[in-house]
Amino acid sequence: MEKSAGQAVKQDVVVMISDDATPLDITISSPVNDLFGKTILRTVEEELTKLKVLHGTVKIQDYQALDFVLRARVKAVIYKLRTSGGKI
Repeated sequence: MEKSAGQAVKQDVVVMISDDATPLDITISSPVNDLFGKTILRTVEEELTKLKVLHGTVKIQDYQALDFVLRARVKAVIYKLRTSGGKI
């Protein structure tokens, strides 16, 4: 099962997560990846750790979102997945 949160507009981010049983795999696509890719990855990893997510595939399509937007989108998509019966 795959769920997503966010919109493909400037200063937002689209976060897609599938609840497959593979080890955690995070892919980031961003126009500012060279400058902020590591920060984006660290932010996503921090939120997933707080939410106790240990497996699944995470795809981040960044449109220059601020930190708090990224954190909110990660939380929202995990909530959506868990409330719809996803096993993540």
